[in-house]
Amino acid sequence: ETPMWSDLRPSTTAHALLWPSATCMHVALALPDDNDATLRAVSLSDEQYEQLALFIRQSFDVQANGGTKLIPDTAYSDYDAFFEARGRYHAARNCNNWAGSALRAAGVTVPWYTPLPQTMFLYLP
Repeated sequence: ETPMWSDLRPSTTAHALLWPSATCMHVALALPDDNDATLRAVSLSDEQYEQLALFIRQSFDVQANGGTKLIPDTAYSDYDAFFEARGRYHAARNCNNWAGSALRAAGVTVPWYTPLPQTMFLYLP
C-alpha cells in the first residue's frame, strides 16, 4: 500500500518491521551492469539451479490452477510486477533474509542471518 518510496510513512515502516504481515514477491527485469562493483557472480551446478528455482517457485502464493497471483496496479514500471507470496514479512524476515535462504537452499554458503544486502556477500568472492 505504498506505491512509491516517497509515500512511505514512519507508521508504515514501524508496522512492517514490528508486526508480521502478509508478504509479496517483487519480480523485476534486471540486466547486469559490468561496471557495477557491487555485483557478485555465483556459479551453480544444474542441481543447485533447480533447487534455487524450486525455492523461488514455492515462495509464490498460487491459485487453484497453479498460477501465480498478480497484485494489479502495483508495478513501478513496465519491467516489474508484484505477486502474492507465502510467508510473513517482519524485521527478522525481510527480502534480504529471503534471498539468503534462497541461496542456502541452492547450497551456496552465506551467513545464517542476512538482514542487509551486504551480509550475503560476506562469503562470496
